[in-house]
Amino acid sequence: MAEKKYRLGSVEGRIEYAMDFFTGRGFTQEAAAGIVGNLLAESGINPKSKQYGGGPGRGIAQWTVDQRWQTFLKFAKNRKLDPESLDAQLRFIIHEMPSQMGEDANSIKTMTDQNQAAKLFMDKYERPGTLNWDKRLAETDRAMRMGTGQSTVQNNRGPITRAEDSTVKLSAKGNIAQEAIDFFKSLLPQVPNPKDTNVEDAKKYFNSLLADKQDKIQEEDFSLLKDTPKLLM
Repeated sequence: MAEKKYRLGSVEGRIEYAMDFFTGRGFTQEAAAGIVGNLLAESGINPKSKQYGGGPGRGIAQWTVDQRWQTFLKFAKNRKLDPESLDAQLRFIIHEMPSQMGEDANSIKTMTDQNQAAKLFMDKYERPGTLNWDKRLAETDRAMRMGTGQSTVQNNRGPITRAEDSTVKLSAKGNIAQEAIDFFKSLLPQVPNPKDTNVEDAKKYFNSLLADKQDKIQEEDFSLLKDTPKLLM
């Protein structure tokens, strides 16, 4: 399966990446557009953004530099992620949503009205001093129009919890297990029969990766494998 390429140097490429990021984690396209629309209004979804005029906002969500931004920097450092990367900042949003939004972190995932999703994310996560609501609506519509509606890797992890950390932590160790899991899961919807050759190939690929690299993955991170399809066992 060819890896999807994104032009992250352009706003359009970052929109596409972010839309795929959220839909790949079980968000509806409308919910993803509501979130991405807010990020576009905040920063142009630029991970290197600094608030215009020397204000305290940093990154795609314009986290306050001496508060939530410092929490993000620790998050990235602990997981060996580049703090100026779009991926690291999107992962932090997923990590932070439960503490910032409470139960709405889960309810937003299934929303089918992009504008309602945008308002919920603005009210509960961004909490901006200046709403700029018209701009948020326009950017949400832009994200919705650009969204593909289907992520490159189908990876619905269900309710958003701190368990997301285990995925990020393991990915920082070389993506060994996650690469195999994603590859395996990408084949499952296409093959109804577990004995299909493609599934057998995926199982062999998975097992060979673990056999070759398991010494590089700390034992505590194997908790992620509990979510692996039963067919792997």
